[in-house]
Amino acid sequence: MSSRSRRGWSAAREVSILALALVGLVGCSRPLDRSLVTGKTLADYRASFEPVYAEMNAHEREAFDWAVSDLDQATLHGRYPNGSAREVIRGEVRSVLRDYPKALRTLQAEYERLASVRAELVKVTARGGFAIEKDFFGFQPTITSEITNGSRYPISRLAWEAALYLNGAGDPFATARVTSDFRSRNGLRPGDTYKVTSIVGFVKGDDRWTSLEVRNAHSVRVALTPVLTSIEDFAGRQYLAVDTARKLKSMRIARAAAERYADI
Repeated sequence: MSSRSRRGWSAAREVSILALALVGLVGCSRPLDRSLVTGKTLADYRASFEPVYAEMNAHEREAFDWAVSDLDQATLHGRYPNGSAREVIRGEVRSVLRDYPKALRTLQAEYERLASVRAELVKVTARGGFAIEKDFFGFQPTITSEITNGSRYPISRLAWEAALYLNGAGDPFATARVTSDFRSRNGLRPGDTYKVTSIVGFVKGDDRWTSLEVRNAHSVRVALTPVLTSIEDFAGRQYLAVDTARKLKSMRIARAAAERYADI
């Protein structure tokens, strides 16, 4: 082989190797690995993020949505300055899998410790009737309830989750929170029963509870469930400061998600 031929073969080989290297670099530059602009404006972040998100598959999108669901831009930048979507996902997965097992054990112990308190507080019950009245402000969705304290705890006030059911449906048409305050009645003592009237939506009323569909329903039913963390004693202290049951459920869902996205 002539030296010229050797030089030509060598040059061609170098070009081929360079081409392969470039292909490798392009292949490694997956959407998940591109840096995001986290430290500038929200518009800059979106401009860097949207093309990346468009190229993610469904699993990757779910993982990223989960990872940033409770992060604002400042927190995102603080944890992962100009990091890639993969770095964000892996960081949140790692954090949950590292911290949640111990936190869940602690919360479970607290949940079990307060089991007897919850068992008493659910004995606070209400039977509610619903009516739509009209006054100066217009239609007023009104719940008239008979509240009984079947627990052994004295109560100064509490909130209720009110659910409105139409025509025998199994799912509520509308929900709202209403408050019962017994401080002007010498408190709701164990065994007491009081009648209470509440307007849903305060003075002007909640429009969803007075819509045409509600006013023309064949049957209307209201169910009231006590918000256990809202129940206060005569000194205004909550019997249950934290809804451990809801928090346990939320943390278990988060841990399951972290395990699901650990492959990214």
